[in-house]
Amino acid sequence: MICLGDGKMQKCPKCKEEIDKDDKFCKECGAKIVHAKKPKKKKIQMNYKIITPVAIILILIIIFFMFPKSQCGNNICDSGEDSTTCCMDCSCSNGYSCDGTSCKKLAQCGNGIIEEGETTDNCCIDVGCSFGKTCKDNTCIELKPEIGASFLQTSKSNSVTYLKAVGNDIGILTLTNTGNDDASNVKVTLSSPNNYFSDRTITFGTLNKNEQVQRTVDLTFLNNALDVTTNEKITIKAVISLSNSVNKEYNTDENFDMFISGRNYITWNEPEMIASWVTPTQPTIREFAAKATDGLPAGMDTSSTTVQLMAARWLFKTMRSYGVNYVNDVHTDGDYIQFPYETLKNKAGDCDDNAILYASLLEAIGLKSFLMLVPGHIFAGYIDSDGYAVPIETTSNDFDNALLSGISQYEKYAEQYDMIIPSSLWKSYPSVNLPESVQLNMPSITKQISDCELDFNLIDYWVASTNVQFVNSGNAPGAGCAAVATYENNNLKDQQYGCWTLNPGETKNVVFQLDVSITNIDNTGCSSY
Repeated sequence: MICLGDGKMQKCPKCKEEIDKDDKFCKECGAKIVHAKKPKKKKIQMNYKIITPVAIILILIIIFFMFPKSQCGNNICDSGEDSTTCCMDCSCSNGYSCDGTSCKKLAQCGNGIIEEGETTDNCCIDVGCSFGKTCKDNTCIELKPEIGASFLQTSKSNSVTYLKAVGNDIGILTLTNTGNDDASNVKVTLSSPNNYFSDRTITFGTLNKNEQVQRTVDLTFLNNALDVTTNEKITIKAVISLSNSVNKEYNTDENFDMFISGRNYITWNEPEMIASWVTPTQPTIREFAAKATDGLPAGMDTSSTTVQLMAARWLFKTMRSYGVNYVNDVHTDGDYIQFPYETLKNKAGDCDDNAILYASLLEAIGLKSFLMLVPGHIFAGYIDSDGYAVPIETTSNDFDNALLSGISQYEKYAEQYDMIIPSSLWKSYPSVNLPESVQLNMPSITKQISDCELDFNLIDYWVASTNVQFVNSGNAPGAGCAAVATYENNNLKDQQYGCWTLNPGETKNVVFQLDVSITNIDNTGCSSY
């Protein structure tokens, strides 16, 4: 009998044949096989009071090493992190900010309370701004008035002659403050790059926010403007100076356009402005009138009507002797008018030019002139010392026809059209003297006249006679005129005028006579002028 230990497969100790655990005899040699019995294990009693905590600890250790732990500050909101444990990773809800460890409530901008964290940069609504600034859209910006300017031309005429004569109410200057601050000490200085007018400063004072203020513009035009002979657009330069509410000064520039017409342009919509073209103080006009009529008595405005009529005739004859001719012109709403100096220089002009030249010469010797504008025409004249109008058609070639034609037109239109009296209008429309580019040749007439005498002869019977000598020492043709008047009982009975052309250097001696009808020689007398 062979005894075998415990096992699934064993070998027969005798023949080494493999024996199954259930075999009782060896299949090869037939030996009896006895299988050994398993020994009983001793049962060990476990102490669960100690084992359980240890097991839990071991499990926790395993879990700790199996799963990565969260790390605050790695910019990842890990499991187990929230805004209360790690606001750096998990951020804060609206209205709160993270101070590094926890969420704190943010300041509320715009509640009118300066709270922690609010500055002028992030909440000027509550905190305010530094000196000289204001809060707009929660941003501090500079206190600055913004001034817009515009100019509207309103002058009655664009003629530079009118502008130089008047210069008032030529336009309206409008300033508007669209800035965020009030403006003080607001001034606008207007100037001309072409030196057409003097600098002009207009004071506006204070201009509040969103306020608009207007001022009338008056300018003093200079002689340079009279160089303009055509329509032209000129520039008005405006420098606007001001201060803001904290006395910071600002200056801005603007340019405005202004449209002007040449010096010879006039609109007949306001005929009174023609007075500005009547220029008795123009140096050449004053000299021409004086030299052409030397020998006239002083105080022409109060002289006798006979002397005044002789003086008017003398000036008219001088114009024609000098060579001033009438040329036709179409009268329109806007007309071209020469200055008297230009008419003398050009020795030609239309009805406007001749009338204005003649009126200027009359005024230069002391007569009160007038102009009369009628449909399609203008003529001149003067008011005599008796207060009567003496109209003269200045387009005529000789004075007698000029006087007859003037009287005819005056009687036709006197009730419909008013006289334009320059001397009465010069306060509103001052005379404008044109700068003289050329010194003109002119006559220089001297006159010597003897006393008037009454003579009798068998042919003419009674005559009033005087001897006159004229000398032209000038360098241009001129004229000389004389008058003889007879009186009866100190009342004017008759008068006669004579005029003669004198070339440069010429001397003319004249015996001037007037036939007289005398009834009583003792009550009759004569005078020579």
